[in-house]
Order: sequence, then C-alpha cells, then structure tokens
Amino acid sequence: MLLIIVDRWTPWYVPLQLKPDALGCRQAGNAAVDKLSIIAGSPVFRMLARSQWQAIADAAEFQRIEPAADGHLFRYGDLASGLFLIVPTISSREGPVLQVGFGAPITPQSPVGFRLTEGEIAGDVEFLLGGLSERPPPRICSARILRNAAVLTIPAGVLAGIAQTESDFRRRIIRHAAQRLTEIASVHVERKAMHPEVRFAAGLLSQLDDFGHIAGNKGIFDHRLTQQDLADSLGISRRLLSLRFSDWSARGLLETVPITLPDVARVERIAGLSPPNVAQNLLAVIEYIEDQTARGLLAKASQTAADVLSVFSDNPVIAYQLALISVRLGANKQANDILAAPMFAWTSSMGDLKNRLRTAWKQSLSLRSGDFPGYDEVAEQALETLLAARLPILAIDIGGLHARLSKEMIVAHQPGSPQLRHQALAAARLYREVHEASPNHYCAVNAATLSMLGGQEDEGRALALAASRLAVREPGKYWALASLGEASLVLGDRQSAIDHFNAAAAAVDANLAKTTSTRHQLALISAAGGPDSSAELATLDIGDPVLFSGHVMKSSDGTPEELTEAERLLAIEMSGWLEGRKIPAVYMSLACGADIIFAELVLEAGIPLNVTLPFTVARFCDLSVAIGNGSYIETDWVARYFACLDQAATVTELWRYEIRKAEINYHYLSTNRHLAGETIFAAAALMTRPRMLAVIHPQAAVSKAGAKNALAEFVARGFSADVIAARLRRKDTPTDPRGADPFAPMVFAFARSQQDNAAIRRLLDETGFGIRTLKDRRIAGHYMPSGFEEAHFIASHLAALAAASDCSARIICDFGPIRGRDGAPSLDDILKLDAAADLTAVAIGNVFATSAFVMREVARGGDPSRYSVVNVSVEPNENGQERVLRGARQIYKVRES
Repeated sequence: MLLIIVDRWTPWYVPLQLKPDALGCRQAGNAAVDKLSIIAGSPVFRMLARSQWQAIADAAEFQRIEPAADGHLFRYGDLASGLFLIVPTISSREGPVLQVGFGAPITPQSPVGFRLTEGEIAGDVEFLLGGLSERPPPRICSARILRNAAVLTIPAGVLAGIAQTESDFRRRIIRHAAQRLTEIASVHVERKAMHPEVRFAAGLLSQLDDFGHIAGNKGIFDHRLTQQDLADSLGISRRLLSLRFSDWSARGLLETVPITLPDVARVERIAGLSPPNVAQNLLAVIEYIEDQTARGLLAKASQTAADVLSVFSDNPVIAYQLALISVRLGANKQANDILAAPMFAWTSSMGDLKNRLRTAWKQSLSLRSGDFPGYDEVAEQALETLLAARLPILAIDIGGLHARLSKEMIVAHQPGSPQLRHQALAAARLYREVHEASPNHYCAVNAATLSMLGGQEDEGRALALAASRLAVREPGKYWALASLGEASLVLGDRQSAIDHFNAAAAAVDANLAKTTSTRHQLALISAAGGPDSSAELATLDIGDPVLFSGHVMKSSDGTPEELTEAERLLAIEMSGWLEGRKIPAVYMSLACGADIIFAELVLEAGIPLNVTLPFTVARFCDLSVAIGNGSYIETDWVARYFACLDQAATVTELWRYEIRKAEINYHYLSTNRHLAGETIFAAAALMTRPRMLAVIHPQAAVSKAGAKNALAEFVARGFSADVIAARLRRKDTPTDPRGADPFAPMVFAFARSQQDNAAIRRLLDETGFGIRTLKDRRIAGHYMPSGFEEAHFIASHLAALAAASDCSARIICDFGPIRGRDGAPSLDDILKLDAAADLTAVAIGNVFATSAFVMREVARGGDPSRYSVVNVSVEPNENGQERVLRGARQIYKVRES
C-alpha cells in the first residue's frame, strides 16, 4: 500500500476543505470531487491523464487514522493489498505523520527508518518488491501513526494497471520505493556501528528537521516538545534522555527550557563521527580543530576536541590537540592533567612513545563490544593510514609539549635567581632529549634558549647552531624562520634575528596561533632575564582585537534616498578604516544599520566575527533589527542579520528568558560592557592592546546604553578608540534606563554528592548562603555579594573551608539580572543563571566563573590574568588511576593568588 502526503497544490485546483470531527481529524465534504483534487495535485500522479486520476479516485477509500496506544497504519507481515495517500489539509504542518521502520511493529524505542509528512508516499516498498503487481508480498515494514490525519487507501491493482502503460509513473514509483528501501536497510546497518553519542546527535538533528528550524546556527524547536515526546521519538527511555540532557547541558550543547541547540554545527560534527566514512570524517574534525586553533578561536577548538573525545575516548591525536590548546589558553594545569595519561609519558625513547600512541589510537577507535561490532577492514586500514601520516610529528610535538609546560614554570621565579636557572635547565634537558631522539629545529632552539637562561651559554650556542642547520632545510616555512630568528638571538646577532622574524611574519603558512606562540616565547625570554626582545616583538605585530559599537538606522533617520546614501558613505569609511589593518578578532552586537554593515565588511575580510546579543537571536531581531526594515527598499536588515550570524565565529546570547520592559536598556548596557570585557580579555591573551571603533552621530543624545557611553567607558580605561560620524538626522532622543539596575554578581556552591550534604550545609550556614536541595537531593547554596571582590573573597574562603573540612564543593561565580523591581534579589531570576543548575562537567574543589562574570569584571578594570579558560575537566576514574576527560561549556577557572 502506498501512502502519499501532499503539501503543495497546483494553482488550478482547490485544497481539500476538511471539517473537524470529534477525534480532531477532518472529514471530506464531497469525497469524490475532493479525492480527485488530492490525487491530481500529488507529484506522484501529476503526469497522469485526468481519466487515470478519476480511476484512482473512484477506487480509493477515505480513512481516518490516530495515534492510539499501539496505533499502526500497517504492520510487518500484513498482506499488502494496496497503497496509501495521506490527505492534506490547509492547516499548518504539525510534524511527521508516520514513523516507518524495518521489521516488527514499531514501539517508541524502535529505530527510525524514515518519517513521512505531507507530500510524501509510503507503503510502496512492498509494491516494488512485488514487481508492481496487483498482489504485493507481505509487509516487510511497520508504520506507526504519530498524529491524527486522514488517508486515502488505493488498491494496488489500479496502480499496477497504470504502471504497465505509463513509463514515467513506473520510473517514479520504482525510484521512490528503492530509495526508501535503502534508507531502512542503512539505518539498521549503521546503527550497529554507531556510538550512542553519535546516535543521539543524529536523532536530535532529525527531530529538528521535523519539528523546528535553524536560525543563526541555533536549532529552535517550533513545537514545544516534552522530554517524554522526545524520548519516544528518539527511541530511548525517559531516564536515559534525562542523563543525556544533563551531560549535554553541562557541555553547552543543549538548552532544556525550551529545548534548543545553541550550536547546531557542533552537533553536526558529532553526528558525522560514524561509519562508513569514519576515517574521512575524523580527519575533517582534526583539521577543523587545527584551523580554529590557527585562527585564534581557541575556546571553540577546545570544545570541539572535547566533543570528539566523548565519542573516541582518549584518542591521542585529539587529546594532544586539547592539551596544546589548553596551554595557549593559559590552562597549564589542565594540559598537565591530560599529558599525565600513560600514552603520553616521555621516557626519552621516541620508539616507545610511538608504540603507546598506536595502541591508544586503536583502543580509542575500537567499538568491538556489546552492540558495536566495529568497522570493516577497509575503514580500519584508512584509520591506520591517518595515524601513520601524523605519528612522526605527533610524537615530537608531545615530547615538546612536556618540555613547554616545564618552561612555563620559569615565570614563577625571579630573573637571575637560582630557582629560575634550575627550572630553565630542567626544561632545556627535556627539549634536548626530544631533539636527540628525533632531530628538529623547534626543540633544538628551545633547548638553546633555556640553556642560555640557565647559565650554560656554550651549550646554548652549540644547540642554536644545530637548530639553524636544521631550519635552513625548510625554506619559507614559518616555524623554520622563527627558529632561525630565536637562534640568532642566542648567538647575539640581533639584526639577523629581526630579519628572520620579519620573514616569518610574511611566510605563506603564518597564522595567528603560530605568531602568538612566538610572541609569547620572546616575552618569556625578556621576562626571564634574557635579551630585550621588544624590537623582535614589533616585527611580529598581529594587530589589535576590535570592539565595535554602531548606530541604528531607522526610517525616522531620513528619507529613503538619504538612508541609502548614508549606508554607502558609511561602508566606504569603514572599508578605509579596515584597509591594511591587522585585526585578529572583532567583538560586537548586530543591530540594524552600522553594526550589520561593519559585520559584513569584517566577514568579507576573513576576520573572525564574535557576536554577543543581550537577548535571544529572535528577540534581538524583533527589538533591534526588524525595526530598520521598511526604511528603504534596497535592504532587508533581517536577512542580512541572519546571514551574518550564520558566518560568525561565535554567537552568544546573554539572557534567554523574559525581560521586564523597564530593564531592557540595562540589558543593552550590560552587553556593551560584556563586549568590552571580551575585547580586553582577548588582547591580554594575544599580548596586544584592545581598540574600539564607534559610529556615532554628533548630535546623538548620551545614554548609558548607547554607543557614546560605551566609547567613554572604554577610553576611560586608557585604551585607544576611533570614531566615524554617522551621516543621518536623528529625531529620536534615547533615554536612560529606568529603575534599579538588575545586574549583580552571584556565588553558587554545590555538594559533590549526598554524602557531603551535612558538611556543606554547615559551611553554607556559617558563610550566610541561602540553601536549597537539588532534584538529585544534593545541597546547593547561593550568596549575593556586594561586588566582584567580595564574590572572590567568599568563593575562595568557602573553598578553603571545604578543603579543611575534607568535603567536596564546586563553587561558581556568575553574573546576571537577578534583582527585582525593588532591588532585592529574586530567587526566580537567580535560578535562571547558567551556574544555578551546577555545571557538573567542571572539576570539584576549584573556584570557577562564568563568561558573564569574567567579562563584566574585566570591563570594569579586573585583571584578565586572574582567569584561565576551561572547556574540559580531567578527573580520576572510579579506580583512582585512569583519568576521564569530560567536556564542559566554556567556563573560567579562577587562578589561586
């Protein structure tokens, strides 16, 4: 039996008007006429003659269907006497109608072969297997009804007769049924070799296709699904779905109220880690992480690496990438924890390290247990080839990273002190061992520099000469030129050093990550008592991260002609400002007008665009983007807004809940300060200075939430800024926010387990925390300090008390709109903060802070070096020996003073 669900109508006939019945379905008023219209409008039958439409309509029977407790349209083993056509209605789509799977009757836990909705056909698989005959074989599929609908039952004999004479119709039926048969078979083959994490990601994307849409890389479910509905559709238990939700929420992959996917691209990458092309897909992700790292998008690269490790646990290539990114993020402890794994141990033997890496690689990709039989021989050979191509460099890089972490400890000692010399020589020894095991200029030149800092100048010069001999064999390569520059420094040839660093900056393979790493090395040399490297640093200028604040363009700003001309002139001035300027990243919001114009130019120039919005993507569009539409016909700000979001490196929504109208401007003000904090933090990480570009009309009124105030606060911090005058009349007069500022910091504390509840409760009582019990019966507390410094004091004090009491607590500082109209804290709003639900993926025993807290403190003058970015936690396994890497949403570890 063939089922056709029609969602499009040819313009020369009228859709079937169905009247609601008691069951919520609809019935036909004039069945004969309406059946003819439905069949004529179906793409499957459209090529047939009117007489053939009439023959099918005369034979078809109308039937209502509903999702009863075990409601199936047909089941495996039933006699297949015909095909089905799902009757369309003029109402909006409500998701799929049928779930079709191979074999026995379908339950909510059954694998999905495919789903059908208006405009598609079903029941045609058996019609194909029967040779398009009047008597198809018994059903090999089952079709479960997902929602109320109506169908036309079409006898197979009628269609068989038409298929005998109409070749176009016959080809369409064969092609469609063959495709469905392939889909059902492939689902069962791939499911057996699919990791549960991958299957969950693929299932969510499938549900998003059925019930939602994507806007600015955010997956939004249009229909408000309950977790039980989603569990049924994904074919898993409600308990398992709850565990998945908890894990994915902690990693920032999913929001639960309402259910949304904040970063669809991340979910798509997880879903792609499956057979049959697992080697190709894994290589693509490895290269993606490398690309994001090279562009300076370290937090994003770190999250991707953690996602992959959730599927391929302890994969040595991905784990190394994560350790390297951690070092560049300043999270040295995290990198040390990752490198503590036995597969990464450095024993001075390159052969031994490679053998352990091969073993770890195979173990991470092995799914040969339970329901996951593994990959075929061709796939395994491709995976082995992938590792073999990377293994020689990977082994050197791992050894070098051990040495680099030892080198990072130098900054803890005074220049020229015995402790510094001892630490420098210890790091030099590690670099020299890696170089001797596999000669390379990178380790040789580092060993040379550290030997010099440790007082062994002759050893340093000998290693610098060795590094130079190796580096000249790689002409034009960035790292080779950088090694030549550093070797020249050790040998005392400053002009040669400057020339080599100039050449490195111009190398074809130069990128932000490499240049920043070299700048860090030169700064470390100077800080440790080596030669002043300010001249060399100047040759490796990477530019300044830019904060942008724009000017909204609305219809009240001028005539359509004036608005068009203003945009043209503004784009010219912005292009001139960007021309020839090195910019590693841009941080901005995305309102209609100057924001979007500048964002388009930034994306065209290939500069990473980091967008922060005060509200959700949709709410911001309504309040700050759509207001510009209609001002002049040449542009559609909403379309341009979503186009920019789709290409942005990052998109952050600061508040996803309802907002009181009187507080909207405070949200804009908070966003301006958050963006300033992001820019300042990025500049600190890149060892450069932040810069601001603002587009402001000279006659615009000053308001706290406006660009003029954002500019004034940025300049007051001592940073540079440029201003472009907006060429528009202003008729509106911005007003300052009304009422009390709702934004304030908050400190949260959580017991690790119920066993710690009594001790944690006592400590929370002593320190004045409000106390509540979580759903899993753990104790949690919250405390609203007077400001950021008190937040740090309370958090560190509580951590010390917990450590002294031998109990485990997770402590997180957050920031958000938590004050009510009267200025008092609102518990409802406090519990909406990200940290209120306990970010369980971050380690116990440390003090953490969310991005909202960190960026606001940095914007007001806080020290960026106080924080290190963390996207993964490394904790001992139950046996206390093996370490478990768990992905976390972006959060910051507060460094101990």
